[in-house]
Amino acid sequence: MHAAQAPDLHNLGAIAHFAYYEADLATGEVYWSPGIFEILGVDPADGPPTWESTASFVHPEDRDEVMRKLAACQAEGDSYDFVHRLQLRNGSVRHVRSTAQVFRSADSGHQKIAGTMQDITGPNRLRESLEDSLERYAGLVEYSSDLIFLLDLEGRFLSSNSRVAQFGLTHGRQLMGRHLRDVYPPAVAAQCLEALRKVKSQRGAVSFEHTLTEAGEPCYYRDTLYPLFRSGLLWAIGGICRDITEQKLADLELQASEEKFRLLFEQAPLSYQSLDGEGRVLDVDPEWLRTLGFEREQVIGRPFTDFLSPASRASFPERFQRFQATGKLSGTEMELIRRDGTLLNVLYNGLISRSPRGLRTHCIFLDVTGYKRQVEVLQKNAEILREMEGQGRIGFWEADPDGGRMYWSEEIFRLLDLDPAPAPLDFAEGLARFGDRGAELQECLEGARAARSHQEREFLLHLASGRQVWLHLDVKSSPNQKGDIVLLFGTMQDVTERKKLEEELARQNFELTQKNIALRELIDQVQREKVIVEGRIAESVERLLLPLLDRIKERMPAADQALFLLLESTIRELVPVAATVLNGAARKLTPRETEVCLMIRHGLSSKEIGKLMGLSIRSVETHRNNIRKKLGIGGKRSSLAGLLRAQQTPGAT
Repeated sequence: MHAAQAPDLHNLGAIAHFAYYEADLATGEVYWSPGIFEILGVDPADGPPTWESTASFVHPEDRDEVMRKLAACQAEGDSYDFVHRLQLRNGSVRHVRSTAQVFRSADSGHQKIAGTMQDITGPNRLRESLEDSLERYAGLVEYSSDLIFLLDLEGRFLSSNSRVAQFGLTHGRQLMGRHLRDVYPPAVAAQCLEALRKVKSQRGAVSFEHTLTEAGEPCYYRDTLYPLFRSGLLWAIGGICRDITEQKLADLELQASEEKFRLLFEQAPLSYQSLDGEGRVLDVDPEWLRTLGFEREQVIGRPFTDFLSPASRASFPERFQRFQATGKLSGTEMELIRRDGTLLNVLYNGLISRSPRGLRTHCIFLDVTGYKRQVEVLQKNAEILREMEGQGRIGFWEADPDGGRMYWSEEIFRLLDLDPAPAPLDFAEGLARFGDRGAELQECLEGARAARSHQEREFLLHLASGRQVWLHLDVKSSPNQKGDIVLLFGTMQDVTERKKLEEELARQNFELTQKNIALRELIDQVQREKVIVEGRIAESVERLLLPLLDRIKERMPAADQALFLLLESTIRELVPVAATVLNGAARKLTPRETEVCLMIRHGLSSKEIGKLMGLSIRSVETHRNNIRKKLGIGGKRSSLAGLLRAQQTPGAT
């Protein structure tokens, strides 16, 4: 290498953060950039480097591999790029990434090798820190139903939880070191690598969906990749792979699951804590601090019992010992003390990890303080409901015919004059409590189940105590997810008083109906008698009054004719029947025919007329025919009653 080139290479190495070297393989002459001296810990004043001295810094365990790759490059004129270790003169070890290219010099014709060396010891330490962080949160991650993993910047798996069944694996360790292309089909691997590229270029999270075929069926997954930084350096890619097959079929479940995912893995809503084997606090997350109101420095290193109520503190040693023995904690209730002194009821779930550094717990808790309050409210409401049951004489029940179980509220036992049973009743035993009505009750339940509809029934029950009670049974059915009716439920109410009132009301209605019938018959009789009386009046007017008026009219002076007409008009208004029917033609009718004529005009049938006058229907029909002839009404199709009523119009004579 020309000396004039050295400053430029030095500047290039400083800018790109790598060191440069070049060696003439024929002469053994070597050039190191200042960065090589710095990486190897060598003082440039110690003398010029040689090819042998350069190779001597390669770690003994890696030297054969390095020399093999170098020989292959010399033979093939190729290049190499790989990571190996260096052992410095002070015994320390450094990890470097070496690249090299073999070429032939145009000036001398000698075979030369030029390459770079990059110190990556720092990133390796970051990887060790990563493994420590993974151990701290392994408990929380293992609880997830999603595949949670870490990738290096090239797409190789560094770690994952145990949700690896989609790859045909049984444990997350089987993924470590494998590339995305090794575990996914080509199309899916291309999606993942494109998302990886976007994460590295955009420095932000990227989500996408992919499909895998499992057991001949498509399964849908949503992947989220996001960058992980340490001191501003992008050192790994985090990922979450979620099975969204069911969510594709139910959008509401998808939204709920996404919300849980967001809260759990993006904003860490679950309160996490880690204790050592002595029960001292090793770590807590921000949500734990926010929930209890403490600062981090007020918590780390303190005994966990400092944050427990006296009751929970007393039981903690025994619980913690059992937790260490089993390695799991599930649904354990404890009472924590907030910084302000208030109490918090929580449920703990967790597991234990063991490493050379010792035992470590990984737990999350769920605040159930509100739930406890709701339970208290429900208990109070249950007491109110029992009181309302007693006041309304109504009880609640449910039955599982297939399981052979029946549950009654206390009020139903009281309705039947029985002592309450502490446990659910046998189905057959419950029906037997209704005596001879048990079969009817069972029929009603089976009917509601078969018809899948609401059923109601009332029946009179003779109790063993000698009392009789009317019960109203209300039955509803409840299907399971498959649509099969597995539960019947409803109410049973004492309606004895209502039944008594209904019976009394029915009796009074019957009596009133009978009275109405009698009154209607009386009115009809009066109406019929009225017709007869009107007929007789009309006959009297015809036979007696009108002839007399005619004779008076003949003898009356002309000057008094107006007064006479007024008198005649008044008489006709007072006796409309005589004024409308008993005209000249009607005077031909016999008294019997006149009476029949009036009844026909009032709408009475031949049967009714015969009954009133003591005549047969045939005799009445004979009178009808005579009336038609005498009044000049022809055609049997014409209604005699209608023609007679038509003559009632004003001015008819």
